[in-house]
Order: sequence, then structure tokens, then C-alpha cells
Amino acid sequence: MATLPTTTPRCLAGFSTRAVPVTAAALPGGLAFTAFALACPCGGNQWTIVGHHYSPGGNEAALVGPVALRCAACARELPLIDTDVHGYDGEHGDSCATSGDGPRGAWACPRCGTTPAPVVAAFGYQYEDPEPGTAWAHRLHDLFDAFVLAHRCAAGGGRPVVVATFKCA
Repeated sequence: MATLPTTTPRCLAGFSTRAVPVTAAALPGGLAFTAFALACPCGGNQWTIVGHHYSPGGNEAALVGPVALRCAACARELPLIDTDVHGYDGEHGDSCATSGDGPRGAWACPRCGTTPAPVVAAFGYQYEDPEPGTAWAHRLHDLFDAFVLAHRCAAGGGRPVVVATFKCA
């Protein structure tokens, strides 16, 4: 891949975004990822993460999509990611990530429970730059193959806690 996209993926359209280093999402530097701190249109940046809880084989529950964020300042719930429509496979009408249906619940941080906190969304890319004028040349930012959501827990000194990782291709 020649260059990382600088445009935010369309799944972030409802948020105000600020580019941040990938280390803010608990990822090591040097990876082909872009990362964004998310804020609500009201200006709030403290979020409760809402999604489906999936326990394959009775193991520890994992958060699966669709995932939304609920703003602590205004209580607005904004959709964040649905792998059925976002990411490389979602954009091509497919999904390779587990998703849930029915009522969603708040994700609980192992350090602070469901206390709202800032979040960072990171997107991984592994593709070759397409020829100019091809169908996807202007939408590369939507063709991410990995998604990582991190919660910046105050109880943990602001260090990121990975909430979810989704394979999207």
C-alpha cells in the first residue's frame, strides 16, 4: 500500500473526529492504521459503548456489532460500526465478522465498569493503490480490513483498553 487514507471512513460520519497516533488505540506504531478520537456533535467526548455481547462456547463475552456510542453529555446514541455494511467486505455486500441482533447492552471496562470515557477508533488497511478513475479510487478510506475500538479509561490513568477488534475483509 502506497499511502494511508486521510479521509475518515463513512461509518464516522455522525461524529466529530480528530486524527490521533495509532498508539492511542493501544496499537504499536508503524502499522498501516489510521486512528481517530471521536466527539459528539454536541461537543461531548465521554462515551458509553453499546453493543451485543457474544460468548462462544461459554468463554468470556466479546463485544460484537453493530456498535454504537452513547454520549454522556446529551445522551444521544450514534451508530459507530456495522460490519454488514462497513469495511472492505461490508462495502462489497458481505460480512466476515460476527454480529448480533436484538437489544444491545453497555460494555463494561475491566477497570471502571460502564463509566463513560473517551474512545478512539482505528482502521487498518492492506491494499494496493488502485488506478485513478477506478470505482473505488475515491473511497479507499471505506475499504478498511480491520477495526479496533479503544476506551481511554480514567481509572487506568488514561491508558487505552481495547474494547473490540473486528476483521472486516
